[in-house]
Amino acid sequence: MLQTTECQKGRSRVTSIQALQNNLLAFSTQSHGIRIFSLDDCKNRAILSISLLGHKTTAICFHPQKEICAFANDKVIYVVSLNNKNILQTIYTHNGTIEILSFIEETPYLVTGTKEGRVMLYRYDGSSGISRLTSFLYEKNKRNIVKNYVSAFATYKHLVAVSGYASCVTVVNLNSHSNKKNFNDSNVRVNALCFVDESLLLYGNVQGSVFIQSLKSGKKAKILAMPFSNIKNILYYEGSDFALISGDSKNLVLINIRSAKIIRSKYISFNDEVEKIALTKSQNLLVVLQNKQILHVNFPKVVDLQNALKKKNLKQAFEIINDDPKLQQTQEYKKIEILYETLYEKAMQALINSNQKELSRIVSLLCKVDTKAKEVDLLYKAYENFPRFKTFYLEKKYALAYNLCEKFPALKYTPQYKKMEESFKETFTFAQKQILIGRKDIAQDLLSSYMSVLSKRPVINLLLKQNKEFIQFLKALQKKDYRTLNVLSAQYKVFQEIPNYTALKESQEKELHKIDSNINEGKIDKAITKIKQLQNSTCSQEKLKELYDKVQIAKELLELYEKNDFQKCYELIDNNETLTKLTITTLLEKHWQKLMDTCEAYALQGDVKSIKETLQELIRVKTRSQRVGDLLRLSFQTKIKQLIAQKKFKNAENIIYSYIDIFGIDKELIIIMKSYEKYAMHKLAITQERQEYLERDNWLHSKIFMNASEQ
Repeated sequence: MLQTTECQKGRSRVTSIQALQNNLLAFSTQSHGIRIFSLDDCKNRAILSISLLGHKTTAICFHPQKEICAFANDKVIYVVSLNNKNILQTIYTHNGTIEILSFIEETPYLVTGTKEGRVMLYRYDGSSGISRLTSFLYEKNKRNIVKNYVSAFATYKHLVAVSGYASCVTVVNLNSHSNKKNFNDSNVRVNALCFVDESLLLYGNVQGSVFIQSLKSGKKAKILAMPFSNIKNILYYEGSDFALISGDSKNLVLINIRSAKIIRSKYISFNDEVEKIALTKSQNLLVVLQNKQILHVNFPKVVDLQNALKKKNLKQAFEIINDDPKLQQTQEYKKIEILYETLYEKAMQALINSNQKELSRIVSLLCKVDTKAKEVDLLYKAYENFPRFKTFYLEKKYALAYNLCEKFPALKYTPQYKKMEESFKETFTFAQKQILIGRKDIAQDLLSSYMSVLSKRPVINLLLKQNKEFIQFLKALQKKDYRTLNVLSAQYKVFQEIPNYTALKESQEKELHKIDSNINEGKIDKAITKIKQLQNSTCSQEKLKELYDKVQIAKELLELYEKNDFQKCYELIDNNETLTKLTITTLLEKHWQKLMDTCEAYALQGDVKSIKETLQELIRVKTRSQRVGDLLRLSFQTKIKQLIAQKKFKNAENIIYSYIDIFGIDKELIIIMKSYEKYAMHKLAITQERQEYLERDNWLHSKIFMNASEQ
């Protein structure tokens, strides 16, 4: 059952909340520091009062795996230990007031969003920005930016999603920073983002719309309207089809992502408006209310369902499922439904046989299930109509008998209904044989008593009106004549409902999944063989074409890898998102991240030469030019700062001019130039030509820099 516990109450507005390791929870407030408490007993484990954390703080976040937090006071980021309050790192930034920041799991990175609409990437163990991920469009007057923002972040492995000005949502690949995906379907501000996986993103806007956005090219978003405005949080339950939505409401909405439907508009209700929600490591729920209450909601687990099943306690089982619909995707739920159906059938038999003792026993079990109360009522109504049904059956008034069964489904559990179904199958089979020998009139006469049965009419019309095509279709099924099956199923949609055909389709869908797995594992020849076998089959030719294209690109990637042409390997990966799940891609990306870790350390030391030596020919990977370019810029900037600090002004001046020739003038360099002119007391001679804007990848075409790389 759902168990809600009030664990804590903030003394001022709760600004951030995060589940930590060892079943601990950390939260921060606007004016009263940080608290860490145990979810086991809701007792405090630590109260941290940090002098720099307070009313001047513009953003804060906690690391989900390490005992650290980061907060920003305007343009300065502090990384602090949650163990001893020590400041581990101070990062001075120059891209505007930081309004949002977040750690990226499994990486050493911290991503920030500023009032100027810039999204910056930092190493939380370093003192400088690593790169600019993206910038949003903005409105400005002659001197200052007057309207811009970054409103939300979400991360998944190597992907970062960010929303900002002009209701734009951008997805960036951390490995390459290339092929950014932009979505502008929302016409208003987006405040909530959530990844389902690398191919699906959820986001919600202030008007109360939730967008289910495929990250595959050309796919339109599915849109769900929530029963409230201002979507604040979206939480995805890993491994399920469900997500939780919160907004300006006391209620949480549960949606099914795959079907794009609201499952419960009032899934969980509270006594005040919901401000924040988060998941614990055990997939329970943390809720912050507007009145500053922090609640811990425990969901039922699969083991609870298993115990209810062992005891055959239907009431408890269905209450558990009602509390947590996610459990409907478990095997235990299917077993419970089978148990219920079995008992329901036995109850109908007990009614027919006037076995009051057995009936009372079963009904006492069924009546306890609140969600099935209507079905129990229908059971008795079905029994009341059983004499009529029996009469219709004996008089062979099948239309009336079937119609009664549709109205009272419990009648389908009777021996008469089962015999009626067997009789229909025998009659239909015999009618088929008459059609085959050209006796259509006899077939019509045989099936005439079933023609007014709504559920039977389509299949009867199929036999009598398209008998030639139907027989042709059945023969094609036997022979697995895929060309004929595709032609006829496209012409007569009703053919697609035939059980043998649907079973064939399902088996071929499984084959498509196997082919995809073979490609991901690098078993190219095996995948190609299977694709050839499925050509002209009943499976989705569109999916088969996608797999064929994927296997060709995967083959090219493996050939490039064998030739040690890693530059083209990375370019191929970046230009073809279908390669993401390949084992070889995972290996290459791990290697790339190691290179980036090394190069970031060199960049923070101002060591350009070592970056070139580390990357070698990979410095020329065109699709990753922004990622590498940002590191080179950082290394130049760091070197200039070092020379200014050492009062080696002439050397600093020369590198500034080289920087401008290679990268152009950017905001970071302007700040450094002002610092140079202040301390060197020397005005830099910047020509009009040097002030011209250069593209971010211009450094790739710099003869000065690239020729030096080759030497």
